[in-house]
Amino acid sequence: MINGIQQMGIGVLDAKRVFNWYRKVLGFDILVFEDESVARLMVRYTDGVPMERYALLAMNLMGGGGLEIWQFKHRTPRPPGEQPAPGDLGINAMKIRAANVKEVHSNVRGQNNVVVSKIHSSDQYPSFIYFKDPWQNWVQIVEDPYQFCRTKFASGGVMGAVISVSDMP
Repeated sequence: MINGIQQMGIGVLDAKRVFNWYRKVLGFDILVFEDESVARLMVRYTDGVPMERYALLAMNLMGGGGLEIWQFKHRTPRPPGEQPAPGDLGINAMKIRAANVKEVHSNVRGQNNVVVSKIHSSDQYPSFIYFKDPWQNWVQIVEDPYQFCRTKFASGGVMGAVISVSDMP
């Protein structure tokens, strides 16, 4: 059983720009580290070649996992051949907690270049929304009452991922 996540990583062209968006819109305003180094542990994703990268790890004081935003130093990332779709194998979306999904929905809906779903709610499950950030990353916001610390933001940190697998026992 997975009951926690340390961080979620997203690779981007401009880490500082993406950090500033997530800081202003979703409250990832605690900068844990800013680092330039060779990403030796990422060779599985870089054609077996260690690559220099620039990375930022941001946290949200409300609680939850961190958001690691990183970019290659000397290589332009390639987008996937086809746009990932729900049900494709792998990580489909980053899952972020929110004290108030309606407030996050309103805030995210007001951003340029963001596609936002309607608010999904039922008596059986917490309310949630999906949105695509300006860099085409899918994010799910899930209502969750836990708050390590109250902040001015309605959203908190990373609480997991939406994944698809080929065989679920």
